[in-house]
Amino acid sequence: MTDPYDSISKIQFYDPVGKFLRENIRFTPVTFGLFIFIMNVIVDSWIGWRYNIFIKHPFPPAPPGILQDFMAITTDAVFMPIICGLFLWAPVGTTTVFQHLLDAKILIDINKFDRIIKDQHSLFANKIPFILITITSIAFGILQLGAYLNWLPWKTVGGYIDAVPQAGFYRLPFWILMSYTLIFVAFYVGMTIATLRKLFKSSEIRILPLHPDKCGGLGAISKYTTTISIGIGTVGLLISAATLYEVLFGSLEQALPVVFGIVAYLLLAPVFFFFPLGTAHDSMRKAKDEELLGIAQKYHTAYDKLKSSSDYSKEYEKEFENLENLKKLYEVADAFPVWPFDIHNLRRFLTIITTPVLPAIISIIESLISQYF
Repeated sequence: MTDPYDSISKIQFYDPVGKFLRENIRFTPVTFGLFIFIMNVIVDSWIGWRYNIFIKHPFPPAPPGILQDFMAITTDAVFMPIICGLFLWAPVGTTTVFQHLLDAKILIDINKFDRIIKDQHSLFANKIPFILITITSIAFGILQLGAYLNWLPWKTVGGYIDAVPQAGFYRLPFWILMSYTLIFVAFYVGMTIATLRKLFKSSEIRILPLHPDKCGGLGAISKYTTTISIGIGTVGLLISAATLYEVLFGSLEQALPVVFGIVAYLLLAPVFFFFPLGTAHDSMRKAKDEELLGIAQKYHTAYDKLKSSSDYSKEYEKEFENLENLKKLYEVADAFPVWPFDIHNLRRFLTIITTPVLPAIISIIESLISQYF
């Protein structure tokens, strides 16, 4: 007997690190993010005390101290804890969105859904992504260290480590972990979206207009995307920190690259939000159109029958009433949602995405005003 819930529960990503953190150490997304935050504070405090670089004078032109390095503070205190939390949440988020779609009872063919999930098991459990992500993360950490120590012919992001390059050895494990968790989050999300697209392209759905999620029963996708937007927002925070650093301690011309980064962020962030939602949009639109077409055909059949009738009897009045009811039913169906989100989730997304870059935008405007007026 088909049991799609059992198929969902058997989804296993091959990620020994995440599995160890969840099952052996019993970290949750929140506790792991908090742990990373505390470890960053401890290590940065040790570096500041060991090399006496909490505050650097004169700054600029000398490299900043730890407490003057906006990028380091934002990365260590905000970006990395949130990404690490999302890293432990992502596999759970994947299974949760599938379970909620089943709970909503919007899927017409449950057997087809079950087959699709089972077909994806081997892709979810593939070891190759883990190997590639691990190699990439280690390489990133070593290249980052090499750039600070002048082993390589290029420079990395400036900061307090420019003043004491040997401090990079303390940050090396964090760079590797940050890269590992970030790429794995992207992999989890990509696999989830790919499965959803396959599901909606090959399965028919029914829209439930009175479902409590106010999204026709597909609100789970909206919640999933809103959680992802938290990670997107931290990228905006990094760009904002870089912009503030350049504007306050450099020049507007030096800030141009990060200004372009803000523009790219504001253009691409909605894409990352709507792309997962688009997996369900076409199916919702198709289901709505089929519902409207079915009502329209019934309406025209009843109308033709009524028009050809010359007997104004009680039966005629009954048919006319049926015609009016079909018209009202069409209006109800025409109000069916075709996007799996409501105004509340859209407002939350816009707040998460725009708030991090507001300080940077304000600082750029102030710099332009002071420079040209």
